[in-house]
Amino acid sequence: MLGVYAALAVLLAASVTIGLALWRVSGWERASFCAPAAGFALLLVVTEIASRLPGRTITAVVVCGLLFIAALAVLFAAPYPRDSELGGGVLVAGLSLLLVALPFIASGGFGILGEGDNNDMSVHFGAAYWLQTHAIQQDAMLVKPGYPLGPHALAATLGTGLRVSVPQGFTAVMLVVPVLTALAALGGLERLRPGWRWLGALFVGFAYLATSYLAQAAFKETIEALLLLAFVIGLREFAGELRWPRARQAVPLGVLAAATMYVYSYNGIAWPAAALLAAVVFSALQAGPAFAQRGAMLMRDAALPLAAGVLVVAVLVAPDIGPMIDFSHSHYAHEPRGGTGNLAHKISPAQALGVWLAPDFRFNPHPRVLTVICIVFAAIAFVWAFARWWRDGDVTVPTAVLSAVLLYLWATHTKNIYNSAKALPIVAPLVMLLIVSVLLPQERPRQATSRRGLERFRLPIALIVLLPAAYSSFIALRDAPVGSEAHDSELAAIRHRIAGQKTLFLLDDDFGLWLLRGAVVERPAFLYSPAIVALNPQKPFRGGEPLDFDSVTADTLSQVRYIVTSRTPFHSSPPEGVRLVATTPSYELWERVGTPQPRRVLFEDGQPAATLDCTQQDQRGVSRTPGVAHVLPPPVVGHATDWSGSVRGAGQSGSQRLHLPAGEWDISLQYVSRQPLRVRSSTGLDVTLPGDLERLGSYWLAGTVRSDGTGPVTITATTQRLPLAARLLGAPGKTRALVSVDNRPLGALVATQHGAAGQTIPLSEACGRYVDWYRFNGDAAAG
Repeated sequence: MLGVYAALAVLLAASVTIGLALWRVSGWERASFCAPAAGFALLLVVTEIASRLPGRTITAVVVCGLLFIAALAVLFAAPYPRDSELGGGVLVAGLSLLLVALPFIASGGFGILGEGDNNDMSVHFGAAYWLQTHAIQQDAMLVKPGYPLGPHALAATLGTGLRVSVPQGFTAVMLVVPVLTALAALGGLERLRPGWRWLGALFVGFAYLATSYLAQAAFKETIEALLLLAFVIGLREFAGELRWPRARQAVPLGVLAAATMYVYSYNGIAWPAAALLAAVVFSALQAGPAFAQRGAMLMRDAALPLAAGVLVVAVLVAPDIGPMIDFSHSHYAHEPRGGTGNLAHKISPAQALGVWLAPDFRFNPHPRVLTVICIVFAAIAFVWAFARWWRDGDVTVPTAVLSAVLLYLWATHTKNIYNSAKALPIVAPLVMLLIVSVLLPQERPRQATSRRGLERFRLPIALIVLLPAAYSSFIALRDAPVGSEAHDSELAAIRHRIAGQKTLFLLDDDFGLWLLRGAVVERPAFLYSPAIVALNPQKPFRGGEPLDFDSVTADTLSQVRYIVTSRTPFHSSPPEGVRLVATTPSYELWERVGTPQPRRVLFEDGQPAATLDCTQQDQRGVSRTPGVAHVLPPPVVGHATDWSGSVRGAGQSGSQRLHLPAGEWDISLQYVSRQPLRVRSSTGLDVTLPGDLERLGSYWLAGTVRSDGTGPVTITATTQRLPLAARLLGAPGKTRALVSVDNRPLGALVATQHGAAGQTIPLSEACGRYVDWYRFNGDAAAG
């Protein structure tokens, strides 16, 4: 976590310094709270351009260092006048930095944010790593299709410059966004009294939907929201406080607009462009009958600044034209209308109002009635604010919201529900800005007549809306899933061995490509599989089942050098020509040293073998065909539904009773858990398995138990309690497992005879035996 906050502090300081200098050299006499966002935007652009040059991210570090030094020189040469609001900005930034730590405080450690809810970070890490190293295969999913890499380049540059890992650098990039958003919001809340202005800025920076997307590491939407908010407030300052702005004062706005395309590709410019157009049109409309004259005057006054801003956008975007063209032809720009991503259904646009009493925006709130009541009052506050700003002639923010709503409606009718939902967190901070601007105490009391209407109910409406809004964002942060780095640490010990080699990854883990970075990773057609291998048609795969050697064909195994599996004896025996060369607590590394021969399998239904039932005609025919069968000692299997108790929350336990014959038995289980999982038995086993938010499917070895055969052996699985700080925050530490029945964190529990080896026997003797594989005599000859 120290690495994350070191990177976060450097990034925040650089954004503030570079942004203020950019504002200064553009001719602004007064510092703007939007300046840090502009500095961040410039870093997004510069690092992506520089990291594609010779030297890659080392070049980017040098360029950013020179840019920072130049910014300091500008500010020393032409300092801003002292600003009484500076202290408020420092306070807001400090409080924001504390709030973004909530997910890690509640989980008790640092890990991958959002793992298990949104596993896209697997390929985002890979793209950032590719910018640093040009590592093999890491460019397949994002770089080659022209995906916008501004955030990735910034994360990679932080990693190179500060010697922190890619996940740490990326997390710093994600966490700085709400801090900069809150700072930018201060520029639009001058109507409020100072202390309340700071509180309002926090509400904007941590608007519920933007916070929820942050909690799932969906960073593009939160960055786009920041850039839009800063652009709109900067545009408001440009058009309002400076009556006759100079053309170069539009440069920071151009930088903000250009950065949107380094985050969202060519689609990103739609939000600032629509906000600018709406502001001009509605400003002219306010003139009433003099609309045409007002419009002409606006166009005349804005011509040179607009040209300057467009020129800045064109210059900064030019280096990224090629990738944007590639992106326009990629599947990312043409996702199927029926796609749902990680959503179960269309989400409610009412969530943009900031109240949703659920830690996960994808699901219904609880209690629902209270949420509906709060949403109604939030909508009233929004309309009230919209009308007030409009009546005061301050149309930039309200019309930006209107334009963003129109873009959402357009996306709803042209995109799938997953992509259209992305438009909502982008507008959420602007919506919250309007709401808090009327609900919190005002800087200058309005006339006595203003106490009529809704003014009389300001306090109760504020309590009904803002307290639930604060709680909604709080639980979204507190309950954000944070993955474990244990598996990455384990595989680090073998990555040097498989570097550059074709490696088959036999786990349904979305982070496989990242975990085995440096190798040529091949795997079945799961999420993020650049090199896809076919599954064995004799062993069909279903979600929630493990993969083993028989899940792929002998021909597939013959094409790879290494195979990575989970560490468990509950798998098919390795084929000829494959040997175990390394183990970690959770994984086994196998090397192909010969040519595997084809072999047949029965319908194994998610197990490594199946009983040959010769009472059935087809299986009786198998036993009567000359050949051999490899049989294993039968396991004792406890099903997912056999657990008593639950481990959905931290500190909870589940148990099963297995009736084991006398002897030693290896215990393996399927599990998903945010916290480490302690596995104990009534006969003395006591081991702790690492937290794991991958898909439920693989079996993991827990240890060995001894049974005397006289009674059942009880196996208990207990999730580790959360740390004291998390418990004080009320964090439940709940785990929601992917691809499991009812999202249960515990799957099957299996006992296999310790040290027992399989044996190869004639097929005619295999009836009633637990058959791993079989081969007809003709198969062997053909092989």
